[in-house]
Amino acid sequence: MQSGKPRFKFAGHAKGFTGHFHKVDDTDGLNYPVDTKTDSVLPATGTRREEYLREPFHLDVQVPRSRRLLTINELNTSAEGRDLGDRFETEVSVSLLGLHVVEMLRIDSVQLHMLSFHNAVAGPADPVEPVLSSKGNFIRGMWLDKVEAEVTIDEGLLPFANTEQQFVKHHGSRGKELAKDGEYYRSSIVSNIKLKGEEKDQAGMSVDGNVITWRGFGKIILGEIYVKGHERCVTMLRLAMGSAAGGTAVAADGQSNGQPIT
Repeated sequence: MQSGKPRFKFAGHAKGFTGHFHKVDDTDGLNYPVDTKTDSVLPATGTRREEYLREPFHLDVQVPRSRRLLTINELNTSAEGRDLGDRFETEVSVSLLGLHVVEMLRIDSVQLHMLSFHNAVAGPADPVEPVLSSKGNFIRGMWLDKVEAEVTIDEGLLPFANTEQQFVKHHGSRGKELAKDGEYYRSSIVSNIKLKGEEKDQAGMSVDGNVITWRGFGKIILGEIYVKGHERCVTMLRLAMGSAAGGTAVAADGQSNGQPIT
């Protein structure tokens, strides 16, 4: 072991898809949980965790009528903590293909990726804070019935989520005061959502920042990012459904918060 090198406590997860339906059509009080069992969670000592769907996932129900509420064709998650001698790395990723929700929303592919590193033994010119990067995050082929939602990701934001201080300072330089949820500062890596389709097909749809509200479906929240201290969490897709089916869901969620132990 190098002289002066600290130990490192790894922390991170990559979660595929979880959810719960409590309402179908006009029948409320139902209990249809969704657990794809594709969560990859790092132990404090690091190593690699990887989970994936062995076959397409379907949620079929019979009450109040026969209906398919959810389909996921492919889903892979991984979380890895590495000691590379001169630095510690934490990498989390999620890849989701072929998502269909209550026969209304479909998404071809969602990708989440975050890589953070801490210098194990920092020299005078080396950063002492974590450094965050990504191979790319995206939501592609998203359709609300006949309307396409084109989602643009601001890849320049994630590197400023190294620490809470950098995150707040970066948004302040853009003239934006961040909202707080408890102890976490909240923003979004989505810079634009454009709905494309016939005007009649867009009736009942509206966009506000990273949120699509769709009458008859509910809310679709994209690219949320939460930062506290050295911890950052990105959720590519969150659903708050309340009409054709009632319930909640989260897809492609990644978090990292490793810390040196001196």
